[in-house]
Amino acid sequence: MKLRKLLGLSFILLAVTGCAVGNQYDYRSASVALPLAGTGELGIGVIDNRSYVLSGDKEPNFIGLQRGGYGNPFNVTTASGNSLTQDMSESLENALRNSGYTVTGLQIVSADPAAVTSAIAQSGVAKNIVLTVTEWKTDIYMNMTLHFDLLLEVVTKQGDTVASNQMQGEEKIGGGAFEGQNSRTAAAAFETKIGRLFNDPEILGALAN
Repeated sequence: MKLRKLLGLSFILLAVTGCAVGNQYDYRSASVALPLAGTGELGIGVIDNRSYVLSGDKEPNFIGLQRGGYGNPFNVTTASGNSLTQDMSESLENALRNSGYTVTGLQIVSADPAAVTSAIAQSGVAKNIVLTVTEWKTDIYMNMTLHFDLLLEVVTKQGDTVASNQMQGEEKIGGGAFEGQNSRTAAAAFETKIGRLFNDPEILGALAN
């Protein structure tokens, strides 16, 4: 009887660990509904400012952790193979186009103000949206926890920030499930956070002018 229980526990641990390996989420599938509409041209850039990516400890396509039966962590990456910020940028560009805007992607290489100003100057777009991702990571064991630190800015062609809104924290966003459901939960959390960042009087006012 003891042997049977031990074997059963071993099979469960193997199954949990197996489900933890090689997980991928698709943030490109996020359907962001923005609380604004317009017809002008906007530049959009997303900056990866996560410390563990900048240090080289994690690859740019790292998006979180899935833990095995003993709590041991395995990396979760983007389904596209692209960086997290590329996927986020694609989702944001689609959302802005759906809101009526003409969108130009900005190639911003770092959060350094000089790099932001340079990328905007090269694009020549008068009004720009810059999203700096200082933290975005899901962590799953029994539940899915999201760690986030996002800064949304509206920046002029001269590189001046005319509006900003920041959101940071740590929260449970769902129970641990299979890869497909976890991916949808993570994408839904991104939709919610981005919608709230835009739904700010200062941001809306700057984009309306």
